[in-house]
Order: sequence, then C-alpha cells, then structure tokens
Amino acid sequence: MRHYQASPTLSRQRGMVLIVALIILMVLTILGVSGMTTTSLQERMAANEHDRQIAFQTAEAALRTGENYIQSNSMDPSMFNSTCTGGSGGLCDCSDKTNGCPVYWSDKSLDVWNPANTNKHVTVQTAFSQVAAQPMYIIEYLGRVNPPGSLPGAIPGPGDPMMFRVTALGTGQSPTAKVMLQSTYKK
Repeated sequence: MRHYQASPTLSRQRGMVLIVALIILMVLTILGVSGMTTTSLQERMAANEHDRQIAFQTAEAALRTGENYIQSNSMDPSMFNSTCTGGSGGLCDCSDKTNGCPVYWSDKSLDVWNPANTNKHVTVQTAFSQVAAQPMYIIEYLGRVNPPGSLPGAIPGPGDPMMFRVTALGTGQSPTAKVMLQSTYKK
C-alpha cells in the first residue's frame, strides 16, 4: 500500500482558497446590500413624487373651480373684504393699493388655510378620496384695469374689466405633500 504525502506547497494553498472565497463572498454581500439600499431609496422617491402629483392635481381642480366661480357669478367688489370672509367665504379684497396688498395666502395671522376657518376659504369636494385634506381656494379682488387699447395713464372706471387672483392649495395622501397654485383672471 502506497501512502501519498501532500506536498508542503499544496497544504499552504488550501488555506488561501478559503480566504479568497470569503473575500469574494464579502464583496458580493456588500454589493447586494448597496443595491437594496439604492432600490429602497428610489421607491421612496417615486412614492413622494406620486404624492406630489396627487397634491398638484387637487390644487389644479380647486384653481379651476375658483376660476369657474368668477366666470359664472356676478362679481361685485363689495362682496370682498380684508378678512377673506366675503360672500360665502374665501373672497379677499386687495383693491386698495395705497398701503400695499396683504399677501392673504401666506398671512400667518389671518390663517386662511386652517381647516377650522371654513369662512376664510372655499373647500372643494373632489373625486380624490384618498387625500389627507380636500383642496381649498381663495379669490382676491385686485381692482379694475384699463381695457386693451386704452390710453396710457388712463384711470380705470366702473365699466372696465376687473382683475382677480385665485390661489389654490392641494394636499396629497400625506399631509406634508402640499402644492399651491395661482392664476390671475380678468373678467
């Protein structure tokens, strides 16, 4: 019976195979964890963008509703006031430019976007049922403007077009996803 004895070089190589295999396994593990982290981050970004799109769409619906309100109603300047409670609510007067027009939509003391202040904004009921809050809008009366073709420096009169600014606030599925849109409307 012959006995073979392993050469000294062969016995040293067996340990190196184990070390190389562990290093390759560690590199593959790091790549896998890194890939999972990147994928998770991309999923969160996509979800946040989806939520912002919902907020944008609800704000757009409220903005169009405000513009339709201006178009379909007789807009009397006396309906607007400085507390935004004019009409059925959400009608703000910004026609007196001597002291500058307050920025109603960002005024913290007036707080027109507070859901409890239902007389300071108009809440729009939309088909978006999974939003944190239904969209709202306010309408600011900016005063009368000269019609096209009038002489420079002419003062607008009672029959001249009126200008309005509609500001809408939409919320997504989470209460932190908010979009505010504005339009200027001449009637």
